[in-house]
Amino acid sequence: MSQYNMQEKFVKLNQKLNYNRVFIEKPKKLTFPNGNEIHSSKIHYKDKNGDKTKLYFELETQYCFAISTTYKYGIKRNEQNINNINGYQLQYPLTSSETIKNPTCSEKHVFKIFQ
Repeated sequence: MSQYNMQEKFVKLNQKLNYNRVFIEKPKKLTFPNGNEIHSSKIHYKDKNGDKTKLYFELETQYCFAISTTYKYGIKRNEQNINNINGYQLQYPLTSSETIKNPTCSEKHVFKIFQ
């Protein structure tokens, strides 16, 4: 991302964030076709004008295996195919197998973002 518009806030690695501008919406209940329910809240960052923006974080380079496909909740594994892919996800490990017991400074920074 070389340019950002006013609807995005990009936080670079180890950049301090003004947490007074972080806005967490009221939780909404999401119900899945099988009846399971979760509660989820969107998080935004308010710009200098007080407008809500999308919030993105730069993370430390970390080894991952691949991009995985996602499917709508409730689609059985044997019914998942290229025609009903819902999206893609990247699994980002918070530490490596070598640093799991003693995380690096950068890995500790990532922990702070997600706490």
